[in-house]
Amino acid sequence: MDKVDLINELCTLLMSYFVICYSPFIGDPYLKYDLGWYTIGLFVANFAFNVSIIVYMTGKLVVKKIKTLRSKC
Repeated sequence: MDKVDLINELCTLLMSYFVICYSPFIGDPYLKYDLGWYTIGLFVANFAFNVSIIVYMTGKLVVKKIKTLRSKC
């Protein structure tokens, strides 16, 4: 799970860097708009990655439980 934590931390770090771009430092509103979509895309990718890990681990647990139940019969 260390790799998952590392990926989550990197995504959080990248999204926090995007916050700097919403300040008056960048005056172009179109660039801010595009960066907003990149931030949303990064968030959705990170969310989908975490949900896929949860689904995978749950599926693995269900298969293990089914195998133990079948071996008892």
